[in-house]
Amino acid sequence: MKRARVLAACVAAAFLGLNVAAYRQARSMIRANHKPNRQSPTDFGMTFETVAFPGARGVPVEAWLARAPKSSGLVILFHGYHDSKGSVLPAAREFARFGYDTLLVDFNGSGGSAGDETTVGYVEAEVVVEAVRWSRERFPGVRPILFGASMGAVAILRAVDALDVEARAVILEAPFDRMLCAVRHRLNRRWLPADPLAEFLLFWGGVQTHFNGFRHNPVEYARGVRCPALLLFGDKDPNISLAETEEIYGNLPAAKSLHVFHGAAHQLLATARPTEWRQAVRAFLKSL
Repeated sequence: MKRARVLAACVAAAFLGLNVAAYRQARSMIRANHKPNRQSPTDFGMTFETVAFPGARGVPVEAWLARAPKSSGLVILFHGYHDSKGSVLPAAREFARFGYDTLLVDFNGSGGSAGDETTVGYVEAEVVVEAVRWSRERFPGVRPILFGASMGAVAILRAVDALDVEARAVILEAPFDRMLCAVRHRLNRRWLPADPLAEFLLFWGGVQTHFNGFRHNPVEYARGVRCPALLLFGDKDPNISLAETEEIYGNLPAAKSLHVFHGAAHQLLATARPTEWRQAVRAFLKSL
């Protein structure tokens, strides 16, 4: 009996310790890092103005608006996890060269925007909603093209599917398929046991941010995308597999295209493969 009690106490202590560790790790993952914007559109040869509008749940966000001399439309750009709008400047420059106005947005808790949490695309989808709303007030009658990298792509998918955002088209770089898979990949890169730690992290992250991460699945959001979509993926991406990307692609119901960048990792593809990216995106834009 004594051994049984000792064993039960050890199991209970281990379970408690695992939950405490998972809670703390989840807290670190959702805490905003306020990564600053070290470059501006001026560094990329673009003139711009800084604008602000309400973001997720009314918390203000900051954005850069750069105008093209003869505009063919508007592209709104959204950055990745623990990054800022400055990270998508190389893509914005290419869109400007294609003749598009660009609006680069800092999610809440990033760059120049207020806030202290990130939900890896879930609440960030509300920022996509507000950015599109602001753009339509500034540019009446213009349906924007939405570009997102990683978390930005996830936010776009949720905004279009669950929050009824209308776009002329979407360009999605490296969205994860399911939040649980994304957490598992992150743990595997750190040589930590993905099962059951990923489930614990997702549970405690949801408790702290008030959403169910087990239902935060871009592969399902993809079914609601009714506009043309371009999906971009680097086949050396440690965060996402080709099979996961192909499942998202298969669920996109409208006109769509998938471009795989061989040898590219989880990085902005306009930087990693500028010529190839330019050709793929230009061809997609012409198809519109």
